[in-house]
Amino acid sequence: MNTHELSNRSFFAFEKELWKEVRNADLHINPFKPLDHPVLKRGGGMSPDNHRAISPSVIYDGEKFTMWYTGLHINKNSSFKDHRTVKHFMCTATSKDGITWRKPNLKRNVPNIANPKNALFYGVLLAGVDYLPEVSKYAMALSFSNGRRKEGGQTTFSLITSKNGHDWEINRTPAISHQHFETCTGPKKLNGCYWVIGQGISPHFHLPDGSKCGRSAFGFYSKDLKTWKLYPFPLFYYPPENEFLKDHQHLGFQNHLGFTAWNRGRINLGMVGHFWPGGFAQNVRFTNGLIYSHDCLNWREPFPKTPVLYAGGNSWFQSVIQGNSFYQTDTETWFWFSGSDHQGNTWEANSNIGLAKIRRDGFAYYSGRDDTESVLITHPMELNPEDRVVYINAETPADCPMTVELLDMYMEPIIRKKYKFSGNNIFTKICELPENCKNIRLHISFRGLSSRLYSFDLRP
Repeated sequence: MNTHELSNRSFFAFEKELWKEVRNADLHINPFKPLDHPVLKRGGGMSPDNHRAISPSVIYDGEKFTMWYTGLHINKNSSFKDHRTVKHFMCTATSKDGITWRKPNLKRNVPNIANPKNALFYGVLLAGVDYLPEVSKYAMALSFSNGRRKEGGQTTFSLITSKNGHDWEINRTPAISHQHFETCTGPKKLNGCYWVIGQGISPHFHLPDGSKCGRSAFGFYSKDLKTWKLYPFPLFYYPPENEFLKDHQHLGFQNHLGFTAWNRGRINLGMVGHFWPGGFAQNVRFTNGLIYSHDCLNWREPFPKTPVLYAGGNSWFQSVIQGNSFYQTDTETWFWFSGSDHQGNTWEANSNIGLAKIRRDGFAYYSGRDDTESVLITHPMELNPEDRVVYINAETPADCPMTVELLDMYMEPIIRKKYKFSGNNIFTKICELPENCKNIRLHISFRGLSSRLYSFDLRP
């Protein structure tokens, strides 16, 4: 439900598997730039989100943006020493531009609050919402406490649906039997299955050999949105760096709340939660990193343990928890997140929702090391029948154009012409592909630090 999505196949500079040869060029991360203010602030007074607004999911339906988020509410009887006294509500807001948001007064009868305002229902720790066109419904992975009075994790999830995004068919029957699984991502359709991805914690989750996994990203998959099975390996895992951290994983670098996934067709992208260093403490810091996969089962960071979304020196927030939703404009990629006012992993922290932006599909780029020629050559890329035109996402000075040449799998030119271009364009049309062409390589050359290659597309 994103009208700015185009029917194309995108290839990104950071895909190390893509390149046969990289000569005299370096890959650089291009961090997201958060706006200098929250786009949705927690409420005041006795509103359902007077303590925190977290875990945003955003969907654009062609006319307006709708956000679903968890609101945390406190009152004079709330105690941060007993977080069960902090009330959790599913809230909603709307926007015309994705930046300025309005919280509607729904006037609903919602338990455990006198003035529910924009609350849809009570009883949610975290959640992710997506629209599933194949069933014409909104679907939510609802993370909540199962209420069992025992030591250890109690968090589970259920899958609930809605026809309009406001009236939800609440079902608190856990979809899984596992303990302590927390998710803030909605059911994602990836490679033919629905996935709910989140955080599994030892000892409730473990590696296939039974050893500890600390906080790691696990996924439950389903073909019918009813029966959910755990994929037995972590989808993403930070192995302990030494023997000491194997026994004290809470002191090391860990995953936080899994990751959100974005289906881009030939590739899946995501924002993975970073947990520095771990545990409930004042010195923890949360950031987000870039993650990707070609098969939905094996995920990797192109820049290991390197944030692409984090708090700067003068930021309005100190720590980041990933949201559920990316969005594309013609020129930018957007990502909504929740930011807390101090970096500690404690219940006292207040949170608001922010928006971060980068150049469209500009997650990373190759640039030259010096003024001598830099060369990038791809592995052979098998073409789909609809792949007809090559577009480049790059910037390069007018006096130093970038050159693209089409090669076959044997490194011979397909067309005896080198296409040159300069400027700063998201979509530079390079050429149309010859008919009956089965596969191609791209030979891309440029000079200097000012030239940047972000990505390229194959389009109808």
